[in-house]
Amino acid sequence: MFRNLKIFIEYLRKYRKQFWIGTIALFIVDLLDVTPPLIIKYGIDHLGDNDRDKKLLYAVAAYILVVLIQAFFRYWMRIGFYGMSLLVGLDLRNKLFAHIQKLSVSFFNTTKTGDIMSRATNDIEAVRGFFQHGIFILIDNILYFTYVPIILLYLSPRLTLYAVLPLLYLPFFANRMGNLIHRRFKDIQEVLSEISAKASENFSGIRVVKSFTQEENEISGFRNVNVKSYNKNLWLAKLDSFFGPFLGFSVGVDVFVVILFGGLLVISGDIKTGTLVAFYMYLRQIAWPMMGMGMVMSNFQRATASMDRLQEIFQTKPEIVEAAQPVTAFIERGEIEFKNIQFSYPHSLDRYSGKESARTRTPALTDINLKIPAGSTVLVMGPIGSGKSTLANLLVRFFDPSGGDIFIDGVNIRNYSLGRLRGSIGFVPQDIFLFADTIKENVLFGVNIGAANEQSSDVQVYTGLVQMNEVIEKLPEKYNSLLGERGVNLSGGQKQRLTLSRAIAKKPSILILDDCFSSVDFETEQAILNSLKAVLKNRTTLIISHRLAAVKLAQFIVFMEDGRVVEKGTHQELMTKKGHYARFYEYQKLKESLEGE
Repeated sequence: MFRNLKIFIEYLRKYRKQFWIGTIALFIVDLLDVTPPLIIKYGIDHLGDNDRDKKLLYAVAAYILVVLIQAFFRYWMRIGFYGMSLLVGLDLRNKLFAHIQKLSVSFFNTTKTGDIMSRATNDIEAVRGFFQHGIFILIDNILYFTYVPIILLYLSPRLTLYAVLPLLYLPFFANRMGNLIHRRFKDIQEVLSEISAKASENFSGIRVVKSFTQEENEISGFRNVNVKSYNKNLWLAKLDSFFGPFLGFSVGVDVFVVILFGGLLVISGDIKTGTLVAFYMYLRQIAWPMMGMGMVMSNFQRATASMDRLQEIFQTKPEIVEAAQPVTAFIERGEIEFKNIQFSYPHSLDRYSGKESARTRTPALTDINLKIPAGSTVLVMGPIGSGKSTLANLLVRFFDPSGGDIFIDGVNIRNYSLGRLRGSIGFVPQDIFLFADTIKENVLFGVNIGAANEQSSDVQVYTGLVQMNEVIEKLPEKYNSLLGERGVNLSGGQKQRLTLSRAIAKKPSILILDDCFSSVDFETEQAILNSLKAVLKNRTTLIISHRLAAVKLAQFIVFMEDGRVVEKGTHQELMTKKGHYARFYEYQKLKESLEGE
């Protein structure tokens, strides 16, 4: 809690202009707010005077003036605190998004999208709410508890003592309730993450749900998570419902004590009637801060619970880091060398610490030694799970090898800046992803803004290389046609072709095509590969595939099994050996001929 308090104070310093506008305005509003009881006391105490009409007129005029001045400063009070809360929310969202962009791929492999979205929305909103309401109420309480006791002591020290005694236990009670609220609210936010994750996963996989007729099961599962959320929220609501009324009851008891003993003091002549009325009004005024104390405690505990969840992400460090003085030049030639590469995927990672579980890791690559000349086209083949895609993921530094080194143009890729390394590589991964944007913007996604404007007219060239122009021309808006989420309004093959055109438009020094023709028919694949001959010329290209059409383009073939390079050479050399590759080639040839019939 105190760690989070330090973070809150840092934000107050950062947005001190808005904070001080709100605080100074609140100071004036509260100062004026405690004057009406004194004005009323003045009027009551002078009811018996000969010039009472004149004094009552003064009292009424003073009251109206106070109300008008208050209204002016209330406006600036709200502008200050509300403006500060919006800036805090803006800052946190930008900071969270920027931090998440820097995290390694392993973080996203172990964290659900819905969980991240819940933290980016619900938790940030809870923190923002504290800056909008919590800090305002806290300062308001401090000012009231400063002003009012002084006035009460001025009116009657003896009656003030009677008023304070029934309230001495409240700080201990509030502390106990605050701890309970903190724990319960954090539980609620965790359940909200479950709900977000469940909904996000279901909506993304709605076609699978429908094809397996699992709608009712999914509805039931979602209902169960919602019931869990309902029960936890109900418990917190009961806690909040008890806290406020209990404080109100305490104030009510205090008012009873004041009226009882204050009445006796009026009867005995120790105080005037106007003093008792003013004293009663001040107690009624202080009832709100007493209730507000509970709201501040609840608001603060909710904010700290949410900040704890945000800090879990902020404190997660990327596994892939740049060198202290990275190479900032773009890759030009594209010569690639893998030296003694070892790599294993951990069975599981702790979601936010990134630490491996104690379970044994599974080797994905073992003793990989491979040199790819600059400008050459290499085909990497092998059965599923042989480590082909892992090789590509290491090359773009989605992961770092646990042993050995990778060099590009003689420079260890760990020494390149990540921006320059990945900016020089066009990567078409197995996992197809298109943005909910226009076709044109998707194709030019990897192109910098200035170049994107210059190359807008070239989009047709890139899409033509992947045999997509005929499809696009049939769309109402053609290249400005909007795609659905993840390109849902395109077929699997069309999406693969667009992702390929996106990589080509980047004009990279190295091109990695990871099984990007799996959803494309044989004729289209042949046409695309023929179109790519000019693009691949003098560009280092790594084609990962189990399809045979790419064999014609490859100058060199690498065959992998069980995370090892078992054979490498030209197609003719490997066929002559009649080894792993030759058997795989014959099997694939038979399979593709049967599929084509």
